[in-house]
Amino acid sequence: MGEKTRKGRPKDRLNFLFYFLLICFFALVYRLVVIQVLQRATFTKQALAQRLKDYELSADRGTIYDRNGVTLALSTDMDTVSANPYQIKKKMKVAKEIAPILDESPRSIYKKLTKKTGFVYLGRKIAKDKTDRLKKLNIEGLWFSKESKRLYPGADLAAHIIGFVDIDNKGLSGIELYFDKLLKGKPGWVRQEQDQLGRPIPGGENKYIPATNGHELVLTIDKEIQYKAQLELNNAIEEYQAKSGSVIVMDPRSGEIYALASAPNFDLNKFSQVKDSAVFTDHAISDRYEPGSTMKVITGSAALEANIFTPESSFILPGEIRVGGWPIHDSHERGTETFTFKSIITHSSNIGAATIAKKLGKWPLYSYIKKFGLLRPTGIELPGESQGYVPNPKNWSASSLATISFGQGISVTPIGVASALAAIANGGVSVKPRIVRQIISATGKNVKIDSGKSKKRIISAKTAAMMTNILAAAVTEGTGKSAQVKGYSVAGKTGTAQKPSVGKSGYSGYISSFAGFTPVKNPQLLILVVIDEPKKAIYGSVVAGPVFSKVADFALHRLKILPDQPGEVN
Repeated sequence: MGEKTRKGRPKDRLNFLFYFLLICFFALVYRLVVIQVLQRATFTKQALAQRLKDYELSADRGTIYDRNGVTLALSTDMDTVSANPYQIKKKMKVAKEIAPILDESPRSIYKKLTKKTGFVYLGRKIAKDKTDRLKKLNIEGLWFSKESKRLYPGADLAAHIIGFVDIDNKGLSGIELYFDKLLKGKPGWVRQEQDQLGRPIPGGENKYIPATNGHELVLTIDKEIQYKAQLELNNAIEEYQAKSGSVIVMDPRSGEIYALASAPNFDLNKFSQVKDSAVFTDHAISDRYEPGSTMKVITGSAALEANIFTPESSFILPGEIRVGGWPIHDSHERGTETFTFKSIITHSSNIGAATIAKKLGKWPLYSYIKKFGLLRPTGIELPGESQGYVPNPKNWSASSLATISFGQGISVTPIGVASALAAIANGGVSVKPRIVRQIISATGKNVKIDSGKSKKRIISAKTAAMMTNILAAAVTEGTGKSAQVKGYSVAGKTGTAQKPSVGKSGYSGYISSFAGFTPVKNPQLLILVVIDEPKKAIYGSVVAGPVFSKVADFALHRLKILPDQPGEVN
């Protein structure tokens, strides 16, 4: 019995081994069927995905021109060096060789070369001499390609208008940001089948879709007028030791901006070196300030439109009045005098403006402030535009009507004031300010844009004509004499406003301004000058008026606008 059992054991073991191998065989067959038949598509897709690499082809960013076709921003090809870490041997040695050329530390380069990837950037948009030095090293695994870099031929010319882009050509400010989607175009791509070391597989899958370049923009600005505006603005800021300032030059008939200057300024090609980000502020559209006496133009226009007064209406005005317990007086001490409506504006009487506003009433004044667009953004094609502010008349204090009438207790933007005054120059009709004249697609087709010609009547042509004559007198015989231009008639208004203190009540410093247009009977040019916190003088007639005169004289001749007055202006 025991002998049989011993003899049967080898047979049992063979049977067990046979069935075990049979099960393994069927399990293997089943697994092969699953992989090669049932899940074939999935694994094929995964294998292909491991071999296929997509590389984006950046589009050339669209060129930006001034109104005469002068290039303000363009894209140019620069060298970029990258590497396949899998192909780099002796990584530390390579890092030490190329780091000095790329102005990097060997440690940072080594860190990139040890990444578990087939692609890393080592230097983007570098100078050609650096690329040449790297190529001479003959290092396997280094790749050289071309990338588009943004260049600005004018350096600081129209810097706040144009704006700048980051390393990936994404718009960060100005026109570059506002029209980023149109300017950047549509990227293309290359799909390449590679082995695990990143080398192309001969006969493998390769696809190429070219990039579509961005649209081109033609701005309304004139390079030469822009340069002159910046020059005279900088000179005034330096002369009067001012904090900042802006100059706006526009066509009041179309809303086209010839120049929009802000200071302090910066070089677009070196924007990354700017330490104080406040320099990037476009004061012409972002600053809010109390307009001071330029507000009398709105107050006066509202009163004339309401037929409450005429330019010849007479007023007997004391040297000081008290409103809501607060004293109000003019900029220069005087006794009781007789003024006409016209002389209140031309000689910039605060007491006169308060008297006019009292008769007009707070709600009508508030209504015209809104009609002239001072409380909303103009919609100019630039990012960061602020909007003006005035409290609801329900919340006005006993003195608010008086102070708002001559530009205190209300905040406006320079572009808002320019737009409001343009409505008077344009016969009582407002036109939206605009900075873009034309958009051209990559195929050369014009893209339809808002032309800025949508017009809205603010005041009657009769009221606009009366106010224009008053503003012309302000330049010939009133506070705006410093804004006169040889051979041309000018209408305009000075402004000298106290600047509210930050973080505490009261005022500190002044803002000096002048807003005007020329020629008087056929206004083709409107200029606003705003100087923030001048030190050596404060009055708009002294600080801002001369800037207007110099910029206007240059722009009138640049645009070939014929003189309308014989002889010289004294």
